[in-house]
Amino acid sequence: SLPDATPTLLSTEELSNVLAEHSLIIASNRGPVTFTRDDEDEFIARKGSGGVVTAVSAIARTHQPIWIAAAMTEGDRERAEVAAERGETLIEFGKPSEFRLRFVVPEPEAYFQYYNVISNPLLWFLQHYLWDTPRSPDITGEVWEAWRDGYVTVNRLFAEEIIAAAKVGKKPPIVMLQDYHLYLCGGLIREAYPEAILQHFIHIPWPDPDYWRLLPMEMRRSICEG
Repeated sequence: SLPDATPTLLSTEELSNVLAEHSLIIASNRGPVTFTRDDEDEFIARKGSGGVVTAVSAIARTHQPIWIAAAMTEGDRERAEVAAERGETLIEFGKPSEFRLRFVVPEPEAYFQYYNVISNPLLWFLQHYLWDTPRSPDITGEVWEAWRDGYVTVNRLFAEEIIAAAKVGKKPPIVMLQDYHLYLCGGLIREAYPEAILQHFIHIPWPDPDYWRLLPMEMRRSICEG
């Protein structure tokens, strides 16, 4: 939709005009590129093949979106460290540049809690109606710790990187949030950028309200408000 939130289908020319006036920011758990080191200790970037990467590639060369993603490999972490040392606000990929990156680099334990305890399996199972509801999920102290120290923490790190990217872009941002890993980001971004256009695309089913009640009020309220 256009900035006034009027539902409409845009022509290619109209879409180009909208993108020309805004910074396009994409945020996903997994990014479009992963980094490794070669035998000469130089960075090698390999482009991913996921659906989001394929879809965005159609406009990437002309509009150069900024992509925010978690550092998935040791090479990603090292590349983020080098960028910080060099003062690179954005890591560029491709010649000519196709994507501009900023990595979110959480502590390993926080990432494990965010991804392996909350996102997968808690949310993924819930959204696919896979819990044996009379018995599970069991929201233990460990799950609460993973929610507060992992999921909330990593979502806040994503929001901080997105806000920093919006400042680099210098234009009103269009932020495309991807999937169930980032449910809290929208609310955090809105606090800092009330004028931002936010679009959250969820790649898995959305269950009915009764099934969401398997989660405690604090969790489900934070997800829905985010």
